[in-house]
Amino acid sequence: MDSHASIHMQRSSARFRLGCRMLAPCLAILLVAAANAPAESQIIELEPGAYTYQHAQLMADAHTRSFGQRKPPAPSRMALREDELTDLCRHIESLQLQLRQTEQRLHELSQATRPAPEVRREPVYGGDGEIAELNHRRNWLAERANQQAMELRELREHLANRERQIASELLAIHEQMQDVERELVGLDRRRQEHLERLMAVQNQLREIEARLRDLMAEVSGMRRGVAERMEENDRQREAIRNAIERTRQEAEQVRNQLAEVRRAPASLPEPVIRPRRTWTPPRPMPAAPQLSPDPALETELRLLREEVAQLRQQLQEPPKRVEIVFVENPHAVGSARGYYWPCR
Repeated sequence: MDSHASIHMQRSSARFRLGCRMLAPCLAILLVAAANAPAESQIIELEPGAYTYQHAQLMADAHTRSFGQRKPPAPSRMALREDELTDLCRHIESLQLQLRQTEQRLHELSQATRPAPEVRREPVYGGDGEIAELNHRRNWLAERANQQAMELRELREHLANRERQIASELLAIHEQMQDVERELVGLDRRRQEHLERLMAVQNQLREIEARLRDLMAEVSGMRRGVAERMEENDRQREAIRNAIERTRQEAEQVRNQLAEVRRAPASLPEPVIRPRRTWTPPRPMPAAPQLSPDPALETELRLLREEVAQLRQQLQEPPKRVEIVFVENPHAVGSARGYYWPCR
């Protein structure tokens, strides 16, 4: 009876150890994946396809390294996910510790216990006394085997319940990881869209800058032309003013000569009758030229000034789109050395 119970306990212990050995590597793999702190450059080097738990860890570590010292304006969902993963890893560690304790307890119970000290009895002479003692010992061993079998059954039930609980918790963890993976896929898609928008905005900005440079060069040329024309007009105005002054002086001289001629002397000789000259109208004085600016040139200059003011106002206005921050990581490899990250 004792040998049969010990064989049964050894088989049960072997099955339990086999189950624990199959469950322990799974928990160890999850713990190692949670405890890893991979480099940020490995995000680019991952194979394309569905996101895994490694993607989540890599993205969380990259976000912590790149923006750890920067205070975001609002709590990010990435940090909450990281805290949840940390709590789940700690919970898995506690479950593994409880599993080890249960396995150790079961191993201790499955080992062959020392026989109880035999009670020294007075020798009984006769066959009935020996038969009664053997029956008593057999009953005691049967009760002890039944008690150990009940304890092993309870431990197995407890272990099965714990295994089901751990399986359900691992399933919940797997579902949470899938949610994190889907969220990471959405974040990566949004990052690609933001990068495309950034490239389009940069190209548009370069085109606007080139157009602004051309307009500024054209405006500078027009300003030089206007300045040259104004200088030429000033020279013409000065020449006209000098001509008017000379004409005024000549008229004054003629007026003085006429006044001298009209003065009659004290004794005048008999006037000589001469043929009367016909009156000739005086020549009109040359009028000063009126400077009339070109209306087409003024209109074009006004339109150019309005366009330059509008472009300057657009450059001074803050960007209406999401701000993209350029991040440079000297520890990264390849195309991951410099990348863009949306800053909300």
